[in-house]
Amino acid sequence: MGTAFGDGAKMSDIISKIPSSMLVNDTADAAQVNKALLNQVQGSNKIIDAVNTVNAAVTAVGSGIVELGTNSNGTYVKWGNGLMKVFVKSSSITVNAPVGSLYYGSVGIISYPATFVSVIGITSNAIRATGSNLIWGSVIGYGLTSCGNFIALSDGNGSTAYITAEITGMWK
Repeated sequence: MGTAFGDGAKMSDIISKIPSSMLVNDTADAAQVNKALLNQVQGSNKIIDAVNTVNAAVTAVGSGIVELGTNSNGTYVKWGNGLMKVFVKSSSITVNAPVGSLYYGSVGIISYPATFVSVIGITSNAIRATGSNLIWGSVIGYGLTSCGNFIALSDGNGSTAYITAEITGMWK
């Protein structure tokens, strides 16, 4: 990978735009900055923009991104130290099956855009697409190549939602 990003920006240009409070001195701090930045974005275009910013910060401490890709299954980022993050989004889930005083809906397994050799953890979020009810979401189960079931819960009947998941693990 070269030092220029998709829009032609050079690493030094990107680093100069990062507030000094975000520059880090060790890998543990870089991981915290990475997580904070990636948790603030939604959608693959914003993820890619944020990852480019994170790459500049992480590269400053010697563990830069070696591969960044998107395919029909989602987006992935591979770092030189073996760490990988994968971002996936479920298809639309209709939340209309009663369970106690709540309603739920689910979709099945989703394949990752890249394969892990080990998985460290998974974080999921629900995004309400329609309706005005509260939505909670979760991913039940994960492996080296896929995760699922994606489940959405709501306090009302008829909303639709998407579940997004960020999976962290090792690619080598």
